[in-house]
Parts: sequence; C-alpha cells; structure tokens
Amino acid sequence: MYRMKEEIFDELKPRMTKRYRAIHEQITDVIQACGVEEYVEINTVLLGQSIIDYFLDIEALKIKEGIKRVNESKIYAYQTYWFLRRQPVQIVGNRPHDTREIFINEIIAVALIIPKVFKEAGARLDYQCKEIKRFTDLLFYNFKYRHYTQQSLELMVEGMLSGFMYESKKKE
Repeated sequence: MYRMKEEIFDELKPRMTKRYRAIHEQITDVIQACGVEEYVEINTVLLGQSIIDYFLDIEALKIKEGIKRVNESKIYAYQTYWFLRRQPVQIVGNRPHDTREIFINEIIAVALIIPKVFKEAGARLDYQCKEIKRFTDLLFYNFKYRHYTQQSLELMVEGMLSGFMYESKKKE
C-alpha cells in the first residue's frame, strides 16, 4: 500500500470514505441487476485500495499540474481505471461460471461509467439504441482484452462528451 503523509491522508479520508460507500452501493446494484449476487462478492480490501489509488493518482496529478480541481472526465476515467486494475469483485464458490461472473468487473465498469458520461452530457441513455449497444460492447471488449490507461479512458470520455456537444450544436 502507498504511504501518504498523515496530514494528506487525514484531509482525504472523509472524501475517500464517501466515495467508497457510493461505489460499493453502485457495484451492489449492478451485481443484483446481473443476478450473480450468490456467485460473486465485493472484496472490501481491494475496493478500498482502488479508492486509495484513485485519490493518490488524482492528488499527484493536481500537484504536478498545479490545479485545485480535476474535470469530470478525469474523475470517471481514473476511477474506472483503478477499479479495473484492482478487480475488487471476486468469484466465490467453485461452480461452472459464465462470462457474467468471469468478467464481472468489466461489466460493472461499463455499467458505472456510461450512465455517468451520459448524465454529464445531459443526454438520454437508451441501451436499445444500436449505436449505444455497439459502443458499450466495444468498451466491454476493450476492458477485457486490450491495454488501457487512465489517460486513454479520459480521452474516451472526452470523445463521448465532444460528440454529444457536436450533436447538440447541429440541432440548434
């Protein structure tokens, strides 16, 4: 685990705790929606470490860039990155698994980031839309099999937001 100066940790602890609780609740909702709650569990140590890693990464970025706040794109991207890096949702038991369990962290990551980006853009999320379905499938595939970084995820989020802004300006 990373070592932080005591005063920095004390300053971040309330925000980390709040973020942990929110993410835990969101993950639980996705697990229940997938119907795999009896086959997977949230490893609280790994989830906590993903939150710590996220905050450390963001704090280092703020210091390096000399900024006080980061934009929403960075928040979504860095949180998703560290969630996927730590893989806090674990398979329990020893039964035949399907992809809903094997790739549950990737499913959860898609389920968490896409609605947040749509909300940020003020756009309506319709999973029945073939373009949205194609994009979420591609994102899921990339989370499973491709290399990604915090920065590449941020670029993806920015690209989505730019697309939404472009479409809204075309309609004006």
